[in-house]
Amino acid sequence: MEEHYIFKSNDIAIIPIVKENGHYPVTKILTYEKEPRIFNISPRRVLESSCKFYGSKFSILRSDTIRITDIKSKPPILLSPIISIILFSTQSISSTSNIWINIEYVKDIKSIGSKETRINFIDGQFITAPVTTRTVNHQYKNAIYYEHLLKKRVKTIKWNIEQPIDYSKPALDVYETLCTYLIINQSKNS
Repeated sequence: MEEHYIFKSNDIAIIPIVKENGHYPVTKILTYEKEPRIFNISPRRVLESSCKFYGSKFSILRSDTIRITDIKSKPPILLSPIISIILFSTQSISSTSNIWINIEYVKDIKSIGSKETRINFIDGQFITAPVTTRTVNHQYKNAIYYEHLLKKRVKTIKWNIEQPIDYSKPALDVYETLCTYLIINQSKNS
């Protein structure tokens, strides 16, 4: 597995680009304040390689989300509990024009047509998705809801629930990460 195929914490989106000859899409990964990386592999392969790199499989991450949130249609995924990468999709996972977006970098979502949406990112980059703004907003809110549920459950199992978690600190909180894994694994057995 080549490391440059891996979606990292500073990456913004996994975007398919259909080749001129109409064959499988090429993948572009937008990265925060850097030039995009382009690969001659499918976005699905990038996503699956990334899931494997972070210690899971796409199908497992998807089923974890469904168990925790009850979101069955286009569920977001927690790619990495360690560095808290939550991705949402703009369309069905089987669609060749599906885009995966990291919620951390979304600035705003704007309609530019009846079935076209512009997603602006905090570093000034943007993408256009061939779906309604309502759909993108819904998927984005589902991802935020998932993140909220995870953080809420982590807070309730921390030793001192009177003191809120400080998410602004730069250091990795191993205990919070382990709590997140605990929540995901408990959900499998519930």
